[in-house]
Amino acid sequence: MRDRLARSAALGNEARRKKSANKEHMVSSDGMRSVRSLAIILIVHLAVIVLWQVLVDAFHVPKFVLPSPLATVASAVSGSKPPAAMVGPRKILLNS
Repeated sequence: MRDRLARSAALGNEARRKKSANKEHMVSSDGMRSVRSLAIILIVHLAVIVLWQVLVDAFHVPKFVLPSPLATVASAVSGSKPPAAMVGPRKILLNS
C-alpha cells in the first residue's frame, strides 16, 4: 500500500514539473504569438478592404449606397462633408 502511494506521489510530482516547464515555454513564446496574431489580423483587414474596393468597382455600386475605400479616404483627407443621405433625416431637418 505504501509503495503504491509513493509511486502515485512521484508521478504527481513529475506531472507538476512537466506542467510548470510547459508554462515557462509558453510564456517565452508569448511575444511571438502576439506578433503572429497581429500579422494575421492586419492581413485579413487589408484583404477585406481590397475586396471591398474590387467589388464596388466591378459592380459599379453608387457612392451613396456604398462608397469605395479610396473614396472614403479621399473624403477624409480633403475634409469634405458627407452627402446628405449619410447625415440622416434629423440633421437635414434641423439645418433646413
